[in-house]
Amino acid sequence: MANSLIQLDESLLIGKGLHRFCYQHPKNPALCIKVSLDNSSRSLKEINRELRYYRFLEKQKDSSNLDSILPRYHGPVQTSKGEGHIFDLVLDADGRVAKPLSYYLRNEAALDKYGDIIRDAYLRFREKASQGNLITMALKPYNILLQAKGNEEYELVLIDSLGSANLIPGAYLSRNLAKAKIRRHLTRFEHLLIGRFDFDIAPADIGTAVVSNSCG
Repeated sequence: MANSLIQLDESLLIGKGLHRFCYQHPKNPALCIKVSLDNSSRSLKEINRELRYYRFLEKQKDSSNLDSILPRYHGPVQTSKGEGHIFDLVLDADGRVAKPLSYYLRNEAALDKYGDIIRDAYLRFREKASQGNLITMALKPYNILLQAKGNEEYELVLIDSLGSANLIPGAYLSRNLAKAKIRRHLTRFEHLLIGRFDFDIAPADIGTAVVSNSCG
């Protein structure tokens, strides 16, 4: 796969971030290909940080909790847009690309319908992130997708801002540091949703239970 040139065009474009384009794989709709936006040093730094984190996860024996909340990485590929990297595409059970959490937060009708579903999914996300040592730059509602997996099962999946910007990331070397860091990010994320969207994703009774579990 990595040795053949993959042709990408606008019909395959799924989204555009600050540093990368995301295309649906033309030969496998369950995969996506991320390519640099402009090959700038900042864009390449973003990609390298994420890849370093995935290499870190490959060496861990206890990262299985992250399998359902992070897309799987499948390696590099050469494309008509330059070097790309292949990941699982987060799809709903009906085959459509899962919507970001920000879509529901900005859509009153959708939030009324899915609010409790989002809270339940966040409870699982928070526990898995804490137990699996998720390392991220930040948690933002546009980088987290709500995936409808069928049979009334939903999952929150983080698709961007993975890894640490530090040259020697302490969170990679110490499980305790990693846990402390993800708890800070989770708390900031919860406060962000309350302050910006007036949405309490982790009511006090849920948040307390999760912190207790993650400390055990």
